[in-house]
Amino acid sequence: MPNIHLLMSIFLTDKPLGTKYGSKISPTQSKADQLLSSIHSLSILPIDSHHFFISYNIEYIWAKNLIEFQIHKLFPDSKVYSYSLETFDQWKYAASIIPKGTDQILLNANHDHVYVRETASEFKDFTVNLQEYGYRYIGQITHWSEFICSSRLIQQPVTYFERDIYRSFNTRVASAIGTSIISKKLFLEWWQHDFTEGKKIIRPDNPFGPSVKFPHCHEVLPLTELFRHLDGYGHIGINAPLAGPLRACCQIINEVVVHNDWSYGRVSNRNQKVDLPMLPVRGRRNSIQSYLYLLKLASALEINMGNFKKLLSSYTKNSKLVMPLLILLIFDKYYFKKVLKAVLRYFPKFKKVIAFLISFFK
Repeated sequence: MPNIHLLMSIFLTDKPLGTKYGSKISPTQSKADQLLSSIHSLSILPIDSHHFFISYNIEYIWAKNLIEFQIHKLFPDSKVYSYSLETFDQWKYAASIIPKGTDQILLNANHDHVYVRETASEFKDFTVNLQEYGYRYIGQITHWSEFICSSRLIQQPVTYFERDIYRSFNTRVASAIGTSIISKKLFLEWWQHDFTEGKKIIRPDNPFGPSVKFPHCHEVLPLTELFRHLDGYGHIGINAPLAGPLRACCQIINEVVVHNDWSYGRVSNRNQKVDLPMLPVRGRRNSIQSYLYLLKLASALEINMGNFKKLLSSYTKNSKLVMPLLILLIFDKYYFKKVLKAVLRYFPKFKKVIAFLISFFK
């Protein structure tokens, strides 16, 4: 296992950024509850050291002691700083105090991105796999439904002799977002020379000025959703319930933090008692339903048939499942048009027929 350092930097506020970033997001719950849920979700992960940089706008000053108490309860050896990282020098300082021996930085500069798997096993597997990409890489651990449909992704086989079984997807990038796993070498590169022009910087994808830029590195995507934005991804056009908003698992009630575990199972509009889908796990016997849920998550924004098949082959050698699962997607109203558009890319001769079907189901 790599040695992992958690670096969380948050300014807790209801005040909008005043930029295009987040302009279409309507928070569905208290941001204090969301932050507590994010912190709690990280507590099951194998993280070796923890630094929290958190500041509070006036409307959340009341939650400061409760949040810090919860951090020390879940991470007894953590260090909590009473400010968030907003300048180049502050980020450079945070980088300089990362413990020696650290291999990876789990950066969380978003208050509302939570770890959503039932156990830490998928996270462990992914962090180990990341080390196979050398010393400069970014593990893209959130917005999974958005990234998995990219046509730029290629797949990494488990071994030379198992070319149809994959452990991750990857591409090359020269930018980063606020919640990700970064190799220590790459993270330290970012803070060698001040590129901010004196402007505020709250995360790598900076809404207030120049963003972090660097020579291309590997961007690696796991085989399953690891983290989710609690308010969902409606702002980028993902409306399927399976990939939708998620309730905060922690709430402040009568000045006490109350935790209520997420439930896993069959997710639907009718079944309000289940929060997250039961997804397949590598190395065990999985249900057809779990495969369908995985592919629904992977197709929530757009269907990429190549990645669709590669993803499925990483969990099962039964290639005959592809067509039945595709048919099941067609009968789901959230995916019907996406399936037709995917088919159109492979069979352009049916353009008029598919266009008619799409218009018929508007």
